[in-house]
Amino acid sequence: MKKRVCAYCRVSTGFDSQQESQDNQIELATEKIMKNSEWIFAGIYADSEATGTNANRPAFKKMMRDARKHKFDIILVKSISRFARNTVLVIETLKKLKELGISVQFEKEQIDTGAPYSEMFLTIMSAFAQEESRNISERVKRGIRMRARNGYVNWTRLYGFIKKDGVEYIIVEEEAKVVRRIFDEYEHGVSPTDIAMQLNEEGHLSPGGKNWNRANIENVLKNLKYAGEILTNANYIVDHMTHKLVKNKGEVERIHLVNHHNGIISKEQFQRVQKIHEMKRKAQYPFMGLLTCPCCGKYLIKKSIKKKSCWYCPEDNFSVEQENLEEAVLRAYEQIKGSDNEILQKLKNQYPIMKKVDYWWLSCTVDKITFRRNQSVLTVHWNNGSETTVGL
Repeated sequence: MKKRVCAYCRVSTGFDSQQESQDNQIELATEKIMKNSEWIFAGIYADSEATGTNANRPAFKKMMRDARKHKFDIILVKSISRFARNTVLVIETLKKLKELGISVQFEKEQIDTGAPYSEMFLTIMSAFAQEESRNISERVKRGIRMRARNGYVNWTRLYGFIKKDGVEYIIVEEEAKVVRRIFDEYEHGVSPTDIAMQLNEEGHLSPGGKNWNRANIENVLKNLKYAGEILTNANYIVDHMTHKLVKNKGEVERIHLVNHHNGIISKEQFQRVQKIHEMKRKAQYPFMGLLTCPCCGKYLIKKSIKKKSCWYCPEDNFSVEQENLEEAVLRAYEQIKGSDNEILQKLKNQYPIMKKVDYWWLSCTVDKITFRRNQSVLTVHWNNGSETTVGL
């Protein structure tokens, strides 16, 4: 009685050369089945872009479903590594197929699971295949790290940039305007949700061609590439078997490529935005680290006193209300007439009067804020060395 025979083919990537390899596998397998007068062609199952360590291969899963329907008697595979590189998965799958009365023939290893003693050989050979998979994975990782040290990373499409004529990270000005706006508005106190809402109302599409949302905005704000830098291995794969991706907390080397390409925003603005994000996450405030107690010199902490938001020193019981503090600092800012500090003068020219206290301008203008004992006054010490004293 003739046997119904199918073939399973797989390559590791979707590159053209690998696709040719897969086409070649299919052609050879088909020819081999058709030439055998004892066999009946039962089809080809081919996965083109799955890895040997991943059980979620669509063609492989379909083949197993068809096996349970008894659509074939024999499966041809070029090698064990094409079938799977996980020893446990190989043995478990072959056991299931054997229970269904289906044998598998591995061409490279010349193993037929329908023959005696095949299980012992398969265990040994699949273990070798699994180790080979690990070695390949490690070599690939080393190669990627070496390229990164030399300033090369794989190009991935990023909103605001394009790759043209082999040149990467060319700024797309129309998209770059949106990126700058996102950073500017967030820095000036607009929430990611409100930024997304404004962009949608004006008809701007997100990187995915859909409406913007909070997650889209936050992804832009956290992406170092917009400042012209790249930090590799933010996440890493735990091992080559599970392919589980986890956040890198120092377990894997990270390579920081400074001035990798022209940024859309400045490095200084990017760092300010990260600081603002961290302050909000920790429920901190713009004055954190700027206010000192006039009695002991220690930093004041934020505290609610009699239902009012205050800055307080627990050792000396000194406190100042947040509202009064903000009003005084804004008045001190108004009194700046001129400055030899370029940043401070540029800011003053653009914003003669500040409507509220924000970290984005406080961080680049104020060195510290001090108070006088038993006097309702404070002194703002500006970054240019000058001082402004106002009443509270």
